[in-house]
Amino acid sequence: MCIYQRVAVFGLVFAGLIGVIGHKSRVARAVGLAAWGVSAGWGLKLAIELVDMQTNPSPFATCSYLPEFPSWLQLHEWLPSVFMPTGMCTDIPWEFMGVTMGQYMILAFSVYLVALAIFFIPALKKSV
Repeated sequence: MCIYQRVAVFGLVFAGLIGVIGHKSRVARAVGLAAWGVSAGWGLKLAIELVDMQTNPSPFATCSYLPEFPSWLQLHEWLPSVFMPTGMCTDIPWEFMGVTMGQYMILAFSVYLVALAIFFIPALKKSV
């Protein structure tokens, strides 16, 4: 689950790059906003699932040993230091002030979605 959240974070970076590079084009802004929304929404969904697995461990709720990327996008082979899993989903690798990484990611992705809602209309209305 953490690996897929990392992909969602990279999706947010990619969305930002689209917005920076194509800020003068309505189409590029719309694509950037769509990528922003999909990445933040998917990341939030994954973070919620991860926190649920960690707080309610079950022998039936497990993660696969290797990430299940499409055959044309084997990120765990291309960049194993970032995308290769090193633990189980039910493990809590670190906490800060009593809050787990998964809980921080719920907060982060929620903030990204709120920011998207705030900036969505003005970004599309901006004249070329």
